Amino acid sequence: MAKARSAVPIRHPKRDAATATARFVIAAMYALPDQAIRDLLAGDLGDVGKWVARWRVDLPAMQQYAGEIVAFAGKCSQAEREELIHRSLWVTSSVAPSPAPAWLGDLRELDALTPDHLRQSLEDRVDESYRATYLQEQLADDPIVLARISADPLAESQEHFLCRAAEHYEARRQRLEHCAHREGFSAALQASTPALPRHIDWLIRFQLRGESAAEIAKADGRHSDSYGTVTKSILRLAHLIGLRLRPSRPGRPRTGRAPRRRANKK
Repeated sequence: MAKARSAVPIRHPKRDAATATARFVIAAMYALPDQAIRDLLAGDLGDVGKWVARWRVDLPAMQQYAGEIVAFAGKCSQAEREELIHRSLWVTSSVAPSPAPAWLGDLRELDALTPDHLRQSLEDRVDESYRATYLQEQLADDPIVLARISADPLAESQEHFLCRAAEHYEARRQRLEHCAHREGFSAALQASTPALPRHIDWLIRFQLRGESAAEIAKADGRHSDSYGTVTKSILRLAHLIGLRLRPSRPGRPRTGRAPRRRANKK
């Protein structure tokens, strides 16, 4: 009896490009500053092409989606236009089919919370006799745990930081579940972190925020030589979705050393 071969996943370039494009459009719209959306709504459909070029999101899908936003905004009240500007109101589109716009809005607000510079865990702040109840009833509304976290090896041990990180993840998981229940969508948690969201993040940081590949690699705690990985990922993703990159090449910065001159032969 012949041995059964394991199934090999078949890649579909067009499908991969459509998925990457949709995710980039969603991520870019949330990464753009409020002023960018104000500028978009201040113009008309004829100005969309200039807008995507100005804000360095010159992508056919982004131009289509921006046009849909402008058309939708023309039917909105002033209050709804403000919600569009702050991305608390989402325009659903085939180009940007966000499955959970309410969660993306919540996530943006959570990321804007002031981090706890005291770097306290729940053990530091909540009495042990009440901690179990607190975890079930109040954790999802705790701004200290929900805010972004950072590590300071001079101020805390690795064990203490990882404890805070676990509390932070659990608080946001509970917050996501509450949002999903309120808005009526299904939230599937990630068993692992796929590469695409990370590469989209790198592309946005390079394209919209002006970071170099070396700066991105350093900020992510990667080895200095891994700038090449970041560079290749940015170039491949931009090519896949058809995005024109800004003039600066996303490579290693120059060392500043003067070029060597060849000695003249006599």
